[in-house]
Amino acid sequence: MRIAHFSDSHISIQHPARLDDLRRAVDEVNASQPDLVIHTGDITHDAHVQEYQQAHAILESLHVPYFVIPGNRDQRAVLLPVFKKRLSTTGEYIQYTLEDFAVRILLLDTVSTASNKGQLCVERLAHAIAVLEQEDPRPLLVFMHHTPFDVMEIPDPFQFEDRAAVEKLTAAFGRCRNLRAIYCGHVHRNVQATIGHLPVSAITCMACDLRKGQLSEEDKTRPMYRILEW
Repeated sequence: MRIAHFSDSHISIQHPARLDDLRRAVDEVNASQPDLVIHTGDITHDAHVQEYQQAHAILESLHVPYFVIPGNRDQRAVLLPVFKKRLSTTGEYIQYTLEDFAVRILLLDTVSTASNKGQLCVERLAHAIAVLEQEDPRPLLVFMHHTPFDVMEIPDPFQFEDRAAVEKLTAAFGRCRNLRAIYCGHVHRNVQATIGHLPVSAITCMACDLRKGQLSEEDKTRPMYRILEW
């Protein structure tokens, strides 16, 4: 199974070039023919409905199913009506599982309404742990916006409000025999890490003008996505 991972398109009325960044990524992903696409948030920069509509129009040109979760720049109440056909959730949070593929996929909503940092409230944490504890022989992948580990390359390495909640989640990661990897965005850098034995990776942003960290000249401008082979 082949999954294309997008993150941090930051579509903005003030920065129309980011629409081209997203279009180029969609065109390349269509050519590579994955089985599905996942966007791990910060779809827009200011959460204007026009920005979501622009992003939606481009993402709808994907040739395969795609799914989204919110990032800290997104607003659920504005995102939901535009992307309602691309979400599998009926609750307050945009957190759900995909069960109809060769691998199981858990998509976590880590958005806080109080800060740009991540949050795992009691409800979202309980749902995530319940999914991780389910018995299923298929490999399980987790996608989330915020990085559940310290990213030492940035000024504030820990990007959640509550370390104790993240420790409960990562303990559940360790107990899940079929969990294979965790994929994130948010930090606008390509970062690799491990939680216990599990590989964790953050992909840099799709918006070229917001990319940070050490990048080759090619990576500063090329369409940013990652093809995951499972």
